[in-house]
Amino acid sequence: MKKMIILVIVLLVLGAVLFGFNSFISNKETKDNRTTYSAEDTKDNKAEYSAKEDLPKQIKNTVWASDYAMDWKLNVKKDLLEEVVAITITNVTDKPVSQLYFRNMAHSILEYDKKNGYSKKNRHKKSVIESVKINGKNVGKIRYQKDKSVFFVDLKEDLKPNETTNVTIYFHTDIPVRQDRFSVQKFKYGKMYALSFCYPYLAPFRNGKWNTDPYFDDGETRANEVSNYTVTMKAPKDYLIAATGIHSTNGDTTKIESKNIRDFALVACNFMKEKSFKASGVKVNNYYLPGKYAERYCKITELVVQDTLKILTNKVGPYPYETLDIAPCIFGLSFGGMEYPGLCMNNATAYFDKGTITAKFDPISLMEIVTHELAHQWFYAAVGSDEYNEAWLDEGFTSYCEKILYGLEETKSLEYANTYSDPRIDIKKYRKENDELIKEISKEHKKSYLNVSVKEYTEDDLYGDREYDQSVNFLCELRIAMGDRNFFKFMKKYYSNNMLGFVTSQTVVDTIKDVDDSKNVCRIIDKYIKK
Repeated sequence: MKKMIILVIVLLVLGAVLFGFNSFISNKETKDNRTTYSAEDTKDNKAEYSAKEDLPKQIKNTVWASDYAMDWKLNVKKDLLEEVVAITITNVTDKPVSQLYFRNMAHSILEYDKKNGYSKKNRHKKSVIESVKINGKNVGKIRYQKDKSVFFVDLKEDLKPNETTNVTIYFHTDIPVRQDRFSVQKFKYGKMYALSFCYPYLAPFRNGKWNTDPYFDDGETRANEVSNYTVTMKAPKDYLIAATGIHSTNGDTTKIESKNIRDFALVACNFMKEKSFKASGVKVNNYYLPGKYAERYCKITELVVQDTLKILTNKVGPYPYETLDIAPCIFGLSFGGMEYPGLCMNNATAYFDKGTITAKFDPISLMEIVTHELAHQWFYAAVGSDEYNEAWLDEGFTSYCEKILYGLEETKSLEYANTYSDPRIDIKKYRKENDELIKEISKEHKKSYLNVSVKEYTEDDLYGDREYDQSVNFLCELRIAMGDRNFFKFMKKYYSNNMLGFVTSQTVVDTIKDVDDSKNVCRIIDKYIKK
C-alpha cells in the first residue's frame, strides 16, 4: 500500500535500520478452468451459465465482473487518457439485480488533489463518463450518488441469477501532475505516467449490497473479486510500458493479457529502461531510470526479488502469476510504493539522476519497499480482502512477510546492501531484539483490535498502527503460541485455501483454529480480533 515515509533523510536512514526490511517470492501462474464469455456466446445478449461448475470456486454470492476488455489511448500532449471499457457481468446470487453500480476513482483523486492543493495545474482537471451502453444500447441518463465517484444505471430488465450482461463505458480523464500512483511528471529526460485507479470498474457486491466506501488516499478502498483483463494501450513509440500481466509492444500499441487479477495498472515512460531476469521460475522485468546509482538500484532490486520469492514460496506458497514487473516511480518523500497484481511501483527517487544520500548510505530503505510491495502479491493480489474495512488482512500479513520472514533472514540481498549500509545490519542482533519485544508485548493483556474500519477511527487513531505494526505483533505472538510447525501449517493452509478468493477476519480465525484451538492461541485471537 501507500506507506508513508519520514521526511528527513537522517530519520529515513535510522528508521530503515530500526524497523527491518522486506522481500517477496514467485512461481508459476495458477491455472483455472474458467470459460470466457463474450457477446458471441450470448443469447439475446444475455447468457445463462450451463452449470455452476463453469464458475471458479472462489466466485460466489456476488455480482461478478468476469472480464474487462479495455482500449486506452494516452495523449501525452494533453496529459489525457481516453478509454473504452467493456465489462462482462454475471449475477452470481440467488436474487435478480435491477441496478449496476460502478466506481470512478479518478474523479476522487482529482477532487482530493484540488482540496489539498497539491498543484495549481490540477485545478481544472476532471474525469468524465461520456456514455454507457448495455448490450450495445445506450442506457440514457447516468445517475450519480453524492460521491460522484459512484455512478449507477437502471436495468430495463432485471439481471436474473446466473445471467450475464455486457456493459461498455466510454470515458476520459485528465492525469494530475503530482508524485503519486495516478500522476504525470515531467523531467529533463522526458515524461513518466503512473496510471492506476484511472478506469471505471464494477463496484464490489457482497451480502446483498454494493460497496461504495469513499476513496482513501492514505490506503486503498479496493475489495474486488478476480477478473480477466485484456488491454490495448496506445502511446507514442518511444514510451516503454510496465504493466499488470503479460504484455508486448509493436510500434505505438501494447497488448496486455492479465488473468485472475483484482486491479489493473501500468507505468508509461519515455526514458525508462529495462533488464529482465528469472527468479523462482518467474520472469521478472526490472525497469530502472537513468542516474548515477542506476546499477546499484538494479542490483538491489534483483537480489531482493530473488530472495523474497524464494522465502515466501517456501513459507507461504507459490507466487500467483507468470510474470512480475518492477517499475521505478518518482514519489519523492511522500510514500514508499504501491502494489498491483504482477506489478510493483517502487519509489526510486533516491536512485534517479544524481541520486540522494539514501542511495549512497541506505540501501535498506529500497529493500523494504521492494519486498513489501512484492509480498502484496500474496496478500491482496492472491488472497483478496476489503482494504478499507479490514486493511490489516493485506497490510498485516504483508508487513509480517517483510519484517520477519524476509527481514530477519541472512540473505544475499542483505549481504550486498551491507557493503553500502551505514551502519551495517546485524541480523542476529535484530532477531534477539524482536524476540524480546514480542515477549514484552505478549505480557500485555489490553485489547488491540485489528479488524477496525477506517470509518470507525477516532482523532487519536493513526492509520498504520493497527494495519502494519499491531498486525505483525499479532502474528509474532501467534507463532510463539502455535510453534513454528503449526504456525506455518496455518500460513500455507490460509493461502492455499483462499488463493484468488476473498477473506475476512473470520476466515483467519477459522483457519487458525482448524490447526490449533488451544486455550493460549484463542486468548491471543481474542486480544487482537474483535468478534
